Amino acid sequence: MVDFKRIPRSLDRLSGSKTGALVLLFVVVLIAWPGLNSGFQLDDYEQNLILQGDAEFPEAGQPSWWDLFCFAEGSAEANLARIDRGLLPWWSSETLRFNFLRPVSAITHWLDHQLWPGTPWAMHVHSLLWYLLTVFLCHRLYRRFTAATWAAGLATVMFAVDDIHAITVTWIANRNHLIACVLVLVAFACHVCWRLQGRASLGFAACGLFLVALLASEAAVAFGAFVVAWATAIETDRSWRRRLIGIVPSLMTGFAWLMVYRTLGFGSSGSGGYVDPVDQPLSFLVACLERIPAFLASLSGASSSDLVYTFFDGLGRSVLFSHHVLATLMAAVVVIPFLRQDRATRFWSISLVLSLLPLCAAFPFDRVLLLASVSSHGLIARILELLFHQRFPVAAKTSGTDAIRESGSQKLNGQGGLLTPSMK
Repeated sequence: MVDFKRIPRSLDRLSGSKTGALVLLFVVVLIAWPGLNSGFQLDDYEQNLILQGDAEFPEAGQPSWWDLFCFAEGSAEANLARIDRGLLPWWSSETLRFNFLRPVSAITHWLDHQLWPGTPWAMHVHSLLWYLLTVFLCHRLYRRFTAATWAAGLATVMFAVDDIHAITVTWIANRNHLIACVLVLVAFACHVCWRLQGRASLGFAACGLFLVALLASEAAVAFGAFVVAWATAIETDRSWRRRLIGIVPSLMTGFAWLMVYRTLGFGSSGSGGYVDPVDQPLSFLVACLERIPAFLASLSGASSSDLVYTFFDGLGRSVLFSHHVLATLMAAVVVIPFLRQDRATRFWSISLVLSLLPLCAAFPFDRVLLLASVSSHGLIARILELLFHQRFPVAAKTSGTDAIRESGSQKLNGQGGLLTPSMK
């Protein structure tokens, strides 16, 4: 007969060992291996033309390497030139604008072209290395929220092998999400250390890394979701004034970036799939009501957000939306009972929902869910951990996770010590 109480201890030993890390590394590389031979896809071709100097437009001149993520300028002359060259479909609007400020990510593609031009498998390896670094940083983050090594290991494994990351990892032009995720996780680690230890230099480092992450991909705005979730769910022993002190620097950094971004004319418009929250608030609200359930269903494994615009329309789309709402409600039934008693559950839930809000401004695709999946897998592993320890309370003491429930009276101090011993 299986002794379920011994399972956490066995998993703890495996999760905390070098063997477990090497096994996970092997599995991730094995899963990603077919993608190394997938060659170039979609935007990769246009970016290669720019890097090779073959993308000259009579009306716009020769694009530079920092224009790698400019797919439509928004002017009639430039867009018609792209249509004539086949870089935009013939039905594209003359005012279509897909112009993104991502110089940090562009540098990595320029380096690819300098080191191994025309060698897609090497570029795929480059992207895979960013993903492996993301998995490592996720594990470090998950360890902060539990004393049970097996729970952190479970969250890491679920994140590492999640199929919604397939396109993110295997599409070279989508590397910007991987870079942004790495920088956001490092920035948040600095933010947490600043809040626990009181070292202002770490707060400045967090804001600096946040800015660099924004220059890698707009997806980095999810950093604000982690910061707000930490202040509202974790720093419950602090006054709201002190919590705001932790939030404001990041918000100011993001606001400054946004002002420069919009002033310089970056962004997207004219496609029908992108919604500007500032110029179209009602349309953005409607998009949130439709797309958040699709994202949550995708993150829970109940569906795929790619289906929303790819395969379904009319009645089929309505049925799919109903399925997404039902899957979201079922997940909420499981999570809500733990929100009040467990701060880690509140943190993962708040960061998940807030990280999905900016994604609702764009097409709902799985490939944009990398940062949101950090929170979703942390939440799933946390719920499973709490459910297991409700069923086997003796095992809860041995794993040390009761400390999380009993931490309401603990105070933040200069040495850390929040929630569990693993938070130190």
